[in-house]
Amino acid sequence: MDQGYRFLKKTEYEPLLEDLAISESDYVSALQEVINIFPFKSSLEYYRATSGPLTHFDLVPYSNQRLYYHPVPILLNVPPTVGILSQLLYLGLALRDVKNAIGKTKAFKNLISLKLYRGALFEIEVGAELVRTGLKPNYQTTSPDYIIPELPVGIEVTMRDVPLSRAVAERLLIRLSPLNFKRLSVELTIREEHDIEELVDAIIKDIERLLNAGDVELIKRYYSVRHDFTPSENRRASITFGKYGYEDKLSELITDRLKDKEKQIRKHRTGTEMKYIAALDIRSLLALPLEPESEYERQLAEGNRPYYDRLRVFRKEVFIACQTFVAKSPLIKGVLLWERKRTKTTADEVYRRNSISLVTANQTTEIDKRTLSRELVKFSR
Repeated sequence: MDQGYRFLKKTEYEPLLEDLAISESDYVSALQEVINIFPFKSSLEYYRATSGPLTHFDLVPYSNQRLYYHPVPILLNVPPTVGILSQLLYLGLALRDVKNAIGKTKAFKNLISLKLYRGALFEIEVGAELVRTGLKPNYQTTSPDYIIPELPVGIEVTMRDVPLSRAVAERLLIRLSPLNFKRLSVELTIREEHDIEELVDAIIKDIERLLNAGDVELIKRYYSVRHDFTPSENRRASITFGKYGYEDKLSELITDRLKDKEKQIRKHRTGTEMKYIAALDIRSLLALPLEPESEYERQLAEGNRPYYDRLRVFRKEVFIACQTFVAKSPLIKGVLLWERKRTKTTADEVYRRNSISLVTANQTTEIDKRTLSRELVKFSR
């Protein structure tokens, strides 16, 4: 085992095993799977070469953000706290379970690439959940990604990344908060890939110039800005993408992704009769609504009620979009939706990081590894 990593030293990890709820053998074997893909020398070089402040310490992007750098080499080289180790163990256990039951898939290789990382990670996560049910999925290099022959059910894995314009809008909403405006409208017209922070910096500087000059309109290549000086009790900022507002795109994003998956399944479909499910990762599209569990959280929820109410509306919109799609689709009859889950213990971070729901035309059922096989059997009938 590569001894360059601090978390492999017994004196470093042994005091943490109880909090992580993991045996020493499982700890070592799980982290070895990660190290096999991200050896010490190359991950350390990546870590040292990563420019800018390190602010992301999660395997997946935060809500409505994109990954600016590959998170795994960063997690491997920052100080090994229980929060960092829980994520590496989560990944390592998934890699181990998939390798032992199915073998190394193309996702193991793709995991190294920042461009392919998100899709590869989710493919491994879904595979791990399937093999942990006791079912025996087969892996395919064409659609669907996994087939459970005894049912038979095909599962096509897909994640929905945050569109560039939405990621820009999220940053803009934060950066606009200290500015003094009345009613501000920003329309984003960007289509191709662009550095998000660079674009947001440019928009903010132009807005500041517009406000200081007392102008009402500014038009640039990737965006336009309008400011209404009419007095009002509350200031207001709106961000749109053409005819769509920031809050109006979720159902379209989900439906378009499911349509893409339906086309792929149809293209590779064989004569075997089976039902199809799309496993869809929406963790970077939805933040968790707050369900208060303490007096402090109740006060926080009450003081920010519009924000948390909006998050619940967003989540409902996604589920409705999935249910509407499967009710009409001739092929995809269910969606396994992967969301963020509120964790309460370090062990949750290792073993129960996500909430998974099976959405069909008639119902939505939250599942875990104990109930997934049962729900898949019911789905196949």
